[in-house]
Amino acid sequence: MDHFFNRSNLTALRELALQTVANRIDHDVFTSMASQGVDGPWPVRPRLLVLVDGRGNDKAVVRAAARMAQRRRAPWTTLWVDTGQAPPDTQKQNLAAVFRLTEQLGGDTVTLHGHDVVGMALDHARHHNVTGIVFGRSRHRPLAGLFGRTLSQKLMRRGQDFELTCIASAPPHHRRRWRAPGWPPARQLWLALSVVAASVLAAAVADHFLALPNLSLIFLTGVLLVASRTGMRAATFAAVLSLLTYNFFFTEPFFSLAMYHTQDILTVAFFLVIALVTGRLASRLRNQVVNLRRVGDHNRSLLRLSRKLGGATGIQDVQREAGEYLSREFATVVKVVPSQDLDQDKGLTGSLRTAAQWALESGKQAGRGTDTLGDLPQRIFPLRFRDQSLGVLLLSADKLEGLDTAVLSHMETLANQVALALWRVQLSATLEASRVAEETERLRSALLSSISHDLRTPLSSMIGAASSLRDQASLLSEEHRRELLDAILNEGHRLNSYIQNLLDMTRLGHGTLKLARDWIAPADLIAAALKRTAPLTANLTLHRQVEADLPLLFVHPALIEQALVNLIENAAKFSPTGGEITLVARADTDRIVVEISDQGPGIPEDQREKVFDMFFTGGDGDRGPYGSGLGLAICRGMVGAHGGTIEALPPVNGSGAHIVITLPLMEQQPDGPNHV
Repeated sequence: MDHFFNRSNLTALRELALQTVANRIDHDVFTSMASQGVDGPWPVRPRLLVLVDGRGNDKAVVRAAARMAQRRRAPWTTLWVDTGQAPPDTQKQNLAAVFRLTEQLGGDTVTLHGHDVVGMALDHARHHNVTGIVFGRSRHRPLAGLFGRTLSQKLMRRGQDFELTCIASAPPHHRRRWRAPGWPPARQLWLALSVVAASVLAAAVADHFLALPNLSLIFLTGVLLVASRTGMRAATFAAVLSLLTYNFFFTEPFFSLAMYHTQDILTVAFFLVIALVTGRLASRLRNQVVNLRRVGDHNRSLLRLSRKLGGATGIQDVQREAGEYLSREFATVVKVVPSQDLDQDKGLTGSLRTAAQWALESGKQAGRGTDTLGDLPQRIFPLRFRDQSLGVLLLSADKLEGLDTAVLSHMETLANQVALALWRVQLSATLEASRVAEETERLRSALLSSISHDLRTPLSSMIGAASSLRDQASLLSEEHRRELLDAILNEGHRLNSYIQNLLDMTRLGHGTLKLARDWIAPADLIAAALKRTAPLTANLTLHRQVEADLPLLFVHPALIEQALVNLIENAAKFSPTGGEITLVARADTDRIVVEISDQGPGIPEDQREKVFDMFFTGGDGDRGPYGSGLGLAICRGMVGAHGGTIEALPPVNGSGAHIVITLPLMEQQPDGPNHV
């Protein structure tokens, strides 16, 4: 004990206790404040948010934030806001590297979609009770004062509720110089040229009945059209080109860029300003629509996958449904490998198996685009749920044009859905195995109890009668000796019947009971069953109501006869002396109905379905202590094997049991085979 409670163990226990208390306090405060409608943050313990954009020195910012979080023992998250503008390849690579670095240093990653970067970051921080925001100093913008504040300035102005930490950029000799934005893609350039050309033709036609300043509206409409279909770069190109063509073709002197009139200069200047402003607004609106469409596509994709996996009942179903759906979704090969199949999967060899095993154990991505075996042609996503490793998901990344942050984030969300489905089916399988084991144990106990009682009772009677005949034969009269022999014979038949029931139940359970069908009259089956049970019904009144000319049944005669015998024996056991048993057989459209009623204590309503379960005796009513709980279960199995039904219904005259059997009728084919 002294060795266990050393200084390091006590320190670890104290830190664990403090962490648990802090988590609980966080949860209580969060719930209380949110329920009261109080805006966050609600400082309980430090929680950091790192804002990145993929352009600056984001890795240095993430490392600094990780050190701050470690000193403060605070959770932290790296956030990127996707504004809808297609980022260049360099920015995609930087963001992917920043997210990998965050995961390696123990942080979480979040991607949001929207235009207002600062507003969405602050809303996320308030909603998640963030106390501090870490960001990098914005790159140098000489005209920032004219065209709006930088990201750093906006955070300083609007994030006064948070602790703001600005990380200095790289040294001056590493600072990237400002570069003019590159040309838009060729398709957007052709669209801008086509729209401007169409604007020139439309303005040439309208020049005959419109004033010169009004012609600029035609070019402005073209700029808006380009901005709504492309982006800001193409819109700017269309605005400048529209300005030049407007000046060249429609202002004096014609076919020259010179201008004589002051009002023309003002018109062109205002046109350029309005075109740039409206083009930027249209481009921003387009980006927002693109973001909403992308989020909607992701949500619909997640919903479709959830529906696909919702019907999966086994691990193989999850593998098949997830693999097929994700392969169609990403136009590449996607494979799901459960953890138990990782070593046996023949498709995983060499480095790929090593990477998959590492991803499974560490819970981090591996393969292409990561720091772990990044030269592999596959991207490996771990499938984890509640800290349980369930398998890996392999994405053939070599067939994709690029693994940008949005694609990876979407893929990770879908992988989490697959992990949830695997966990669900494994949990279902575990619960089913537990249920089967419990049911097996219950049946085993019932079987042992039944055997100990139902086999020992007739054996005891037989042994007693046989010993009396042996030891006291000279003292017994002929009548007494015959009674003892009859007792031995009856108990032997009883024992044989019980053993036959066990054998029939075993065959039914294993599906090995063969049906040797033959055509037979229902009246003959009933007569044979009554003859076998005559000794039991000798002291009872039997009412037999069998319709004349009943159609023939195509059944296994011995099995149906045995089912009737079990039901008649059951009715005789619980009928009082001198009681009545009623047996009715009638035709009902395409089936034969057989009803057996008695005047015994009956079957309680809540047990009318349970009485057909194996070894169910109920303790009272029509099953009582007289049976083993196999008779009615065997009847249901035998009748069900013929496609029929058996059920316990309310008593006919208010008391007793009422059992009804239905057997389907088949078209008689005397010349056909009589065995199925």
